[in-house]
Order: sequence, then C-alpha cells, then structure tokens
Amino acid sequence: MTNRLLLLLAALIAAPALAAEVTPTGQAITPTAAPGAIFQPLNPDLPGDPSFTAGQAAAMVLSPDGKTLLILTSGFNRTFGPDGKLIADRSNEYVFVYDVAGPAPVKRQVLTVPNSFLGLAWAPGGGRFYVSGGVDDDVLEFAGAPGSFKLARTLLLGHKSGLGLAVKPEAAGLAVSPDGRRLLVANLQNDSVSLVDLQTGAVVDQDLRPGVIDKARAGQPGGTFPRAVAWISDAKAYAASQRDREIIALEMGPGGARVTGRIRTRGQPVALLPGPGGRLYAALDNTDSIAVIDTAADRISEDIPTAGPPGAAGKALGGAGSNALALTPDGRTLLVTNGAQNALAVVRLGARASAVAG
Repeated sequence: MTNRLLLLLAALIAAPALAAEVTPTGQAITPTAAPGAIFQPLNPDLPGDPSFTAGQAAAMVLSPDGKTLLILTSGFNRTFGPDGKLIADRSNEYVFVYDVAGPAPVKRQVLTVPNSFLGLAWAPGGGRFYVSGGVDDDVLEFAGAPGSFKLARTLLLGHKSGLGLAVKPEAAGLAVSPDGRRLLVANLQNDSVSLVDLQTGAVVDQDLRPGVIDKARAGQPGGTFPRAVAWISDAKAYAASQRDREIIALEMGPGGARVTGRIRTRGQPVALLPGPGGRLYAALDNTDSIAVIDTAADRISEDIPTAGPPGAAGKALGGAGSNALALTPDGRTLLVTNGAQNALAVVRLGARASAVAG
C-alpha cells in the first residue's frame, strides 16, 4: 500500500509529459518518475465531452482499510460553448473514487459536486465521507460503497456572507472526530471553525480571532484565514491560520470548540496531519518546511526543511511550496508534496532529528 500511495502522490504532482521543457531561464526540465509509476488522466466521463480531463486535483484521502482512494478537484473545471456561455452540466468539481487494492488503481466512480475547496475526509468506518462545498458554505456527506456512493445529506453551515465587502463564505479543510460523531470545518473567509454534530446536524460556530473572543484583545492579530483542521483526540483539535502564521489549539467540548492556545509558526500553515507519539505535522508552504508540534506541550519541537537534500537544485532559492502531507503506515516516513517543484519530498523521521532522504 505504501508504494501505491507514493505512486499516486507522484501522479498528482508530476508533469503529464516526459519530454524536456525549456524554461525562460534557459534551463531544461525533464520530469522523471519512479520505476513502475502509473499515470492516469482524471477523466470524469462527461457524456457530451468524453475527452475532457479535470484539473486542480487538490486533495486525496485513503480509506481506513487502505483499499479506496478519493481524489477531489478544487479549481476551475468550467466549460464554455461556442457562444461563450457556461455549459452548466459540464462545469463542476469532482470526487474520483479509485480501487487501490490491486497493483494498479481502478476508477470505480466519479461523483459531481457543484463547488469545493480542499476539504475531503472519511468517516472512521469507511462507509461515509465528507466534502467541503467552498463558496456554497456547506458540507456534502456521501454514503455507500466504492462504485455506489450517493449524496446522503447536505450540511448547511449558516454563514450569510464572508468577512469584508462582497465576500462569500468558503468552507475549506475539514476533519471527522476519531469517534465519528462530529465534524470540524475551517471557514476560510469567516475566520472561524464550525463544529457539526453528525447525528443531529446541529452546527456551532467558533470565531478564532483574539479580539472577538475577548474584547480586551481587540486589534491583536490571529485566527484569520483558517485553512486546515485536524483532531488528535475526541477532546482536542487544531486549526491552521494561514494568514497569521499560527496553529490554534482547540478544546472540543459538548457545547462546541474553545480556543486554548496559539502556536506561532515561521511560515504559513496550509495542511495538518496527526502522527504517532502525540505529534502534529504542519506544512508551511512559504518557508519550505514542516513544523512538528508536540501536542502535549503545544509547542514546536522540530522544523524540517523540505526543499530537498543538500545540493538539490534550487534549494537555496526557496519556493518549493510544501502543501500536502501523508505518513507511511509504519509512521516512520513523512511524504510531502512540494507543489512549486512538482516534487515529492521523502522525510525520514527520527526521535530527535528528521531529514529529507530524497
């Protein structure tokens, strides 16, 4: 399963062609792939456009049993006719459902969603998964099995607008609690998180800005543009404030979420991943690094560079754009996608120090 996950990660970030491409600087880029890598176009099988391929594959999650992979697009998959008008039934985002139990991924189903923005998560049992609806300010719940998933519910988050002038809400990253009873959603344009009771559908919103929580702290920065969330237990979760460069600790009680701490980061956190031993990994996209958070003390215990091993081309220039994370099943290796490099960093994790191995 580890090899298949690596190959699918590579397929999402690698260039579609193997021919060398000359850049404006005169350097030639020759994309390479691991031996045995498999590349498949994300074709949603549109009846009126069978050759159409979807772009902007922005999130993917493996099922709890490791046999099904979901890939979510979030971008501009829009089609216009000769008259310049939008063709509505060909202009959507998609969830691709792949069977990855065998040696090669097999597409079992393609689900259409009107809008999305990064959020994709399985329920612990594997019979349900959730998709954030982006500007629709909702979460879509799908239930069933590979090949027969169907929309079960649309969970409305209740924001009339985003913060600012003519700004729409934006449901972004989301995560299901370990016991499967609650869903936490990052509201990118409302500087808040929503806690959803998955039994009743009830939603409780928690603002993340210091001055809103405590009027005495009015004007203090913090909590804006939350992009990702993660649970480490049924009682504790974290939210990543991209703009303010902080990870926010949340106590998850029966009545909602409560901010209990703020962890400053060097760069902008865009993805979170819980790990073994009480660790939380945060991808910092503009500093080419991963912050390792000790969740018992709510402090950063390590900062891992991700641009490449010593001597890697372009490492000193920065801009690798670390933006997604995955752990191998044994928890010893961290896989990091560097979006701006079209590369995958393989990080060997250690008790005291970790380093990019390739």
